[in-house]
Amino acid sequence: MAEVLIIKLGYVDEIPDTVARLTSLSDTFMASVLLKQFENDRVTVVTSREAVGLFKGIGNIRRALAYDHLVSIGLAQEHFDVVVNLEPGWEFCALADSVWADV
Repeated sequence: MAEVLIIKLGYVDEIPDTVARLTSLSDTFMASVLLKQFENDRVTVVTSREAVGLFKGIGNIRRALAYDHLVSIGLAQEHFDVVVNLEPGWEFCALADSVWADV
């Protein structure tokens, strides 16, 4: 059983340089099809605060974490076998890079 980290916040990219971030729940939900690939693994999902509820009660989801700087710091102390980053922003690429992972 592998430990998997999926980063998918679902932030809308259409409004550059805005302070407020809008979340597309449908975009985040569509990414949940990846869970089938990891059905025998323990998955941690980092998502927006608005989307955490989408992942409640799904069998292989160990944790659904709302993204903030404390989550970033905490995840850097954990080990994952696989990290999947579905966000293009530099901060999420940095988060994925900071996590100790095999793949």
